[in-house]
Amino acid sequence: MYVLRGEIVDKYGFKLASDKTTFTLYAHPNYYDRTPEELAQILQPYLNMSLHELAQKLSQDKKIILIKKDLDRKTIQEIKKKNLRELSYEVKNRRVYPQGSLAAHVLGYYNPNADTAGGVEYKAKDYLEYVDKTITYEKAPNGDIIYNISVNPADISAPVKGKTLKLTIDSAVQHICEKHLLKAIQKYNAQRAAAIVVEPKTGEILALAIAPSYNPNDYSKYSLQDMKNWAITDVYPPGSTFKIITVASGFMNKKINKNTKINDTGKMKIGWWDIYNYDYKSKGAPGMIDLVYLFEHSSNIGSIKIAQMMTDKEFYDSLKLFNIGQKTGIDLPAESSGLLPAPKWDNATHGAMGYGYGASTTVIQMVSAICAIANGGVWITPHVIKYSPEEEQTC
Repeated sequence: MYVLRGEIVDKYGFKLASDKTTFTLYAHPNYYDRTPEELAQILQPYLNMSLHELAQKLSQDKKIILIKKDLDRKTIQEIKKKNLRELSYEVKNRRVYPQGSLAAHVLGYYNPNADTAGGVEYKAKDYLEYVDKTITYEKAPNGDIIYNISVNPADISAPVKGKTLKLTIDSAVQHICEKHLLKAIQKYNAQRAAAIVVEPKTGEILALAIAPSYNPNDYSKYSLQDMKNWAITDVYPPGSTFKIITVASGFMNKKINKNTKINDTGKMKIGWWDIYNYDYKSKGAPGMIDLVYLFEHSSNIGSIKIAQMMTDKEFYDSLKLFNIGQKTGIDLPAESSGLLPAPKWDNATHGAMGYGYGASTTVIQMVSAICAIANGGVWITPHVIKYSPEEEQTC
């Protein structure tokens, strides 16, 4: 029994993926009761082809002639009414994405012929193909269904469809993110960009945008690199975005408070590295700064000095609480855990950790860590599937 996959919709029910049944029409010259021209006259009104083209096709010297692909059910039903024994058709199911490239890296793709998939199409396979009712019937040795009083013909002939999967994605927010990311990489000649919008209190992802994107309707035209959701697979030094985590760790370990002042010398040497603020050459050393100034001017020196107030074990334990170096558990495949070196750091590693060059993280790790701060210190697992209590058991 073939099961059509359930639809994938956004949080408001906006359709993002569904199965489409199409038909391929064939002719069998060995069974012709009519001339190719006569068959062409009968079929032409239904196939949107010229009589000449259709007659030429039907005149080919082949055992089986492919007349046309991707016909809809209504067209095939009209042709079947003609009772033309010269013809046969093949049923095919194709996964379609009506919004094109929207949320492509969340949705992934699905190839029913090879049963391969990516994104939530892969992660939620069992849910999308889950069928509530059980259909029982017997088959004869030649494969024909044996109908008896317990077999409902409608159950056998009607396509069986899986469950509809609702995502947390808001298509409007997703569209805006994708639109502006594409503009940004064009403006700055960047190779790629990502944006993730999360509700901190629930972990629901309203948008997860990757640019450049791809169209899952034609996924075979793209490379694996194009289709990779690198916001959850690739790790990199997070740089200045990590300063938020450094300052929060300083608070957690009671090394600083909201009134703390730090002597920002503009440059310093840690281990074998000379570290500078980005604006040191133009502005020099700012002197005593507060935490607001640290963030406004992205002070490397201020962040290093806060990191140095903590022992490597204290800083490491705080980073672990933010889930740095660990998978977030997002409901998408191929997530990486990132890299967080074990304590007993040398001076260079300890200092570099303060301004985002000692650990390597994924985009989703950093977003989730900062969401924990926005959520009053409570870390929530990010997710793209909209769960209800009963769905958590099956998804």
